Amino acid sequence: MLKCWKDIPGYKLFVRDKWNSFQVDGWVGFVLKEKFKMIKVALKDWHMAHTQNLPSWIESLKARLSALDQKGEEEDL
Repeated sequence: MLKCWKDIPGYKLFVRDKWNSFQVDGWVGFVLKEKFKMIKVALKDWHMAHTQNLPSWIESLKARLSALDQKGEEEDL
């Protein structure tokens, strides 16, 4: 798990829903181990789906920052 993922909207809901959807039978240690393996795979897929557009997201943030800088030069913030 990456710490920065918690800032992405929907992350906590995704993890909670996925974790609760996994059905594993066996003793507690085995269930926990298997759920961790399954959540790891699910998080890899989720990460790929949510970071594919990362370069354009960075560019939009840079444009927003530039607009705020320009606004700050024109008037008091």
